[in-house]
Amino acid sequence: MKTWILMCCLLVCTAAGFCQDSLKANPIIFMEGFVGGSVVGARGWNIGLSLNYQFKRNFLTVKGTSVMHWAYNADEKKSFIFFPFPNLKNNYDELAVLYGLRFIREDHSLNLSLGLSHNWRTQYFRNEASREEIKSNYIGLPYEFTIKWFNRDKERYRIYGLIPVGKPTALGHSYGLKLYGNISKNSYAAIGLASSFGYHKRY
Repeated sequence: MKTWILMCCLLVCTAAGFCQDSLKANPIIFMEGFVGGSVVGARGWNIGLSLNYQFKRNFLTVKGTSVMHWAYNADEKKSFIFFPFPNLKNNYDELAVLYGLRFIREDHSLNLSLGLSHNWRTQYFRNEASREEIKSNYIGLPYEFTIKWFNRDKERYRIYGLIPVGKPTALGHSYGLKLYGNISKNSYAAIGLASSFGYHKRY
């Protein structure tokens, strides 16, 4: 929880630093959320949030990611649909700053980034009477490769993606695929889906 609070504070402060630019011109700045699953290393489902800013081809990212490893106890009673109840076995949190390059085409973009992260691991050990937690901290090298699609031209904003309102704007959504991970004491590589909201190119 402390990780996510700190991450949100950093995102808000960074966004405030660029808000004056957005009043003068159309900057390239957007919030992104992503979800995926580890395919190598620390196993688990991943969820993350980031703030991204681009000037020329330089691409800066501040992000937080959580990897949740759920274990299934074979001795537990299964439900009537034969779905076992999971227990959280490991939780990996990372707060990272990344730098990379982002290339924009008419309606899509590619970016490759590398950075530095502070990571937290929490291990959970359970028995019939109690639950024990063991926490550790370590440094990592996060990386990510993302391809995303967005509006080719300015369009009217659509509520729920259906109802158009206002005048054509550079503000909009994007959707794409992300390959990401962390090289560290508990390395992992993951594939996920990404969605963002903001200014994705200069119109």
